[in-house]
Parts: sequence; C-alpha cells; structure tokens
Amino acid sequence: MAAINSLYLLKILEDHSDQYHPLTKNEIIKYLNNDYNIDIEEKQFFRRIEELIELNFPVVKTRGRYSTYYINKTDLTPEEVLYVYSLIKANKSISEQETERLILNLQNIMPFSFRESDIHMDFLDEQEFSKSKIDNIKKFQTIFRAIKNKEKIRYKIGRLKESKYSFSEYKVLYPNNYFLLNCSFKIIGLDDDKKEISINLEEMFNVEIIF
Repeated sequence: MAAINSLYLLKILEDHSDQYHPLTKNEIIKYLNNDYNIDIEEKQFFRRIEELIELNFPVVKTRGRYSTYYINKTDLTPEEVLYVYSLIKANKSISEQETERLILNLQNIMPFSFRESDIHMDFLDEQEFSKSKIDNIKKFQTIFRAIKNKEKIRYKIGRLKESKYSFSEYKVLYPNNYFLLNCSFKIIGLDDDKKEISINLEEMFNVEIIF
C-alpha cells in the first residue's frame, strides 16, 4: 500500500504543481484524501517524498520554514519508463497483486502512453527478474545518478568465456546518455581520452561513482 500511496502522491504533483505553483504538505494530503480517499500521516508523507526523490523522480522540495513541493515537468523517455517498470518488477517485497496495481497506476502517471512502444513491452514481458537483472537495475541507477549530476564512474568490463567471467582492469567513464537497442541498454560517454564510446550495461561490473 505504501508504494501505491507514493504513486498517487506523484500523480497529484504531476497534475497540480509546477515550479510556479508548488503545493504545501497539507494541500497534497488534502488531494490524497479528496481524490483517492487515502489518509496519510505526516511521517508517512515525508517518507514517501524522500522515496520518490531517491528513485530520481523530478520532485523538488523547497527550502524554508514551511517546505513546498512540485514536480519538474519533463517528458520521460521510454528508457526511463522501462527503468521505473524494472524497479517495480524487481522488488521482491511487493506482492504480485500490488505489482499489477502499480503498473496500472504507472500508465496513468506517465505523460505519454506506456504502451506506445511494443518493443519495450515485449522486452519486459520476456524478462525473468533474476539476481542478474536486479544487479543491472542497480548499475543503471548508479549511472543514471552520474548522468544527472555530471559525475564520472569507474567500472570493469566482464565477458563470459567458457562459463567463467574474465574481467578487465578498472576503466573510467563520463556517462552522458543511454539508449535501448535490441532489448539491451547501451551506456554512452567519454573515456579518459575524451573519446565517445558506448558500452553494454550487461558487460559493466563494479560500477561506482568516483568523487
């Protein structure tokens, strides 16, 4: 139920706020109650807001004695929708019934039709969200943060040979974009020599941000 509350909270911010029209905590709680018959305590409210921020949704919390909240109105790419979907599917603590409800709500929240791209839906339907898939999601989250904050990462390339992985030395990347090709994520960025390269997410290991 907590995750569903987060999605409804996100929808309220999407529908009723922007940087010129931020909402107060009390206004958001009132929308939750009036529009969705959801009662939420203050502690739960603040926890849901922090979760949305940690998951890289464009939720902005203003500073001051009384904080207000709004969402930056940006069109999400299919890749970002895929990422959100993957986070939901990979969360083993969410029941199958709640997962289905989250996906239905996700369709309503996103600013474009989630079903517009058959390749994404086919890709998602075929996936078994095993440990390796969850690891890929964690790697993507680190890279997504690095792109957003213009940070650099280090990583190792791992390739499977005769049922064993062979790993390279650490490499440095300044990631600046990503895209989906043939149901596989490609990470784009500049290497140490400022040369643009693209790497399969599945081949990247030990991904971490360099401070």
